[in-house]
Amino acid sequence: MSGQPPLFSVVIPTRNRAHLLRYALRSALEQTFDDYEVVVSDNHCEDDTPQVVRELATSRVRYVRTDRALSMPDHWEFALDHARGEYITYLCDDDAVSPGLLREMAGIIAARGSVLLMSPCVQYFAPAWSEGAWSELRNAVTIPPCSGETKEYDARSTLRGLFGCDASFLTPRMLNSFCRRDVVSGVRKEAGRIFLLSPDYSFAAMILTGVDRWALVDRPLRLHGVFPESIGASYAHNRAGASREFLRELGQASALTRVPLSISVVANFIAETLLRAKERLPSRLRDFDIDWVRYFTVCWELLLSYERAGVSVEAEKLEFHRVLARQPAQLRSAVLAAIAPSGIRRLRHTARRMINASPLLTRLEGLVRRRKRGGGLLIVHGDEGGFSNILECARKLHVLSAKT
Repeated sequence: MSGQPPLFSVVIPTRNRAHLLRYALRSALEQTFDDYEVVVSDNHCEDDTPQVVRELATSRVRYVRTDRALSMPDHWEFALDHARGEYITYLCDDDAVSPGLLREMAGIIAARGSVLLMSPCVQYFAPAWSEGAWSELRNAVTIPPCSGETKEYDARSTLRGLFGCDASFLTPRMLNSFCRRDVVSGVRKEAGRIFLLSPDYSFAAMILTGVDRWALVDRPLRLHGVFPESIGASYAHNRAGASREFLRELGQASALTRVPLSISVVANFIAETLLRAKERLPSRLRDFDIDWVRYFTVCWELLLSYERAGVSVEAEKLEFHRVLARQPAQLRSAVLAAIAPSGIRRLRHTARRMINASPLLTRLEGLVRRRKRGGGLLIVHGDEGGFSNILECARKLHVLSAKT
């Protein structure tokens, strides 16, 4: 590549998942657009990651490696230092992108001058996934209805939803977004870093303070992989495997010191992350506060979801009620009303909106049913769609999504 900085940097942070990295990297290299680089950041891997990169690398690939194993947030900071593109996006090693992703984004940037763009992720369930109700979705993709349009949203309104524990899929995170590098650099310089405990949500909270508006490109161009090795998937199912390793590597940095609860549910980690972001950007985020009623109710629903999956949560439920009993009477009453049987429907709606950006963390009612005429998810299994892995699915995504 020339010395001129490319339009895009596709950053792939990876840690001991060479067998998955192969698909992610190939999908990044199959773009129908030329002005980009791929940065593969090796978090001191002990597997075949260097060999996979050597086998697949072209002149647009740059390979960097940490000198020791870092926690995910620290590694993402390390990887960010090596991105040269005008716009930056992250691609997880268990994800893949459609061949037309960069061309689509380049067209929107040229037409609108957007500095922050998001494209929603589509879920791909790996052939090896066999846990719980999702086992029927092995080698299948779930595609939500998409308008095909590009819409703009107010950044402050999105921030209010994020801090209000109402983080719908309309939340631009580094895993589903492209952000102009000067915006990232400016926010990072003031905050000291971009990636905190839940790095995708710290990015969202911080970067939205640096823009007035952002663009949603409502077309399915990215695949979010659901593998046994996936942190989000394992955390959603039973908090075992990859999710435990993630918390172990974080160590003391994972301590929940700013939120009332210490229970291990994703909503609690997100709230902790948002409060840490406020500490780093107090002037930018002073007008945004956690909605504590929704915080408690979403945490409770997530505990119930683990319980339904067979995970013991009795100790955490006891802690929940002990902590809730110490809260102001008005807050306590509102939460109790929400988690009472009469409030379950509203609570589940709140929980689903809170974590809709990662649908694996919700109850997946209806996910194993075919899409009903007129709306809902389109579910395509590999034997119907002609794919056997996430890369082949990414190649066909534009055809599959046309059925929605």
